[in-house]
Amino acid sequence: MKARERILRLLTRVLTNPYIFTKKDLAKKFDVSIDTIEDDIDFIVSAGLHVDIEVKEKNQNYYAILPEKGFKELSHLKSLTESDHADISRALYQFLPSRDARSLVQKLETLYDFQRLGIRALRRTALERIDDLERARVAKRQVMLENYTSNSGEVRNRMVECFFVNAEYDTIQAYEIESKKIKHFRLPRINRVIILDSKWEFEHHHDKKTTDVFRIAHLDPKRVQLKIKTQAYNYLLEYYPRALGETSSASEPNTWYFEASVNENFFGLVNFIMANSEHVEIMFPEELKAVIRQRTKALLDKLG
Repeated sequence: MKARERILRLLTRVLTNPYIFTKKDLAKKFDVSIDTIEDDIDFIVSAGLHVDIEVKEKNQNYYAILPEKGFKELSHLKSLTESDHADISRALYQFLPSRDARSLVQKLETLYDFQRLGIRALRRTALERIDDLERARVAKRQVMLENYTSNSGEVRNRMVECFFVNAEYDTIQAYEIESKKIKHFRLPRINRVIILDSKWEFEHHHDKKTTDVFRIAHLDPKRVQLKIKTQAYNYLLEYYPRALGETSSASEPNTWYFEASVNENFFGLVNFIMANSEHVEIMFPEELKAVIRQRTKALLDKLG
């Protein structure tokens, strides 16, 4: 892979997945040394884009590319300028095969007014919720999720300590005061965020869980690969936008590969496959095929 092509792919990958990859991850992905990735990042900076670093667990540095800086806690959601978009699109078409370039430009189009790929549902009210949650998290203040709608349809206030906001997945992770449990809450189901005067009391219970593209926390991730056609591809990105970064074009027209680590019980993934069975081929693992056979048999037995 030529250096310019690698840099453009790196650029798009980090735009797609801000604060997800370390230099080591990127070096492994592109099969180059960490020093080469550092040179690539320096080149991106010299082109006028700001590379931000977030230090997470084990003092690992995770990278994001920010077209602009500022805007309170939402700086990582800032939009690409028209000039940024035009420059990147032109470069993609210049240095990549037309089909790959077209695919990447389509991904850039999904940015709407925001920098992160895949956050399609965010509007001003959603950004305000995220902003309030981030301010409360930084200040270590408890919040009230006003009129939160649960999976059962129940609507009520939930008092929590929000310790992780994942805008890309439309979720937060928080310790709920009433149940004394860590729970995932969906951002679109929160009517309003009320920042309370009370400080965190249960920080020692805050334990961030890894979440897959189906918004399910997992301890023992399973690697899966599917081959999907247009209907399934559209369904996947509509309901699970974060899956955008886990798909790639297959050799056949209107066909894609979805390859990702998912929760050990395949929650979310099984429902997706069942809903799009005519348009999905399971490549691996065999364990997933067995689960689908079991679910299909149970459905047929239910239908008599």
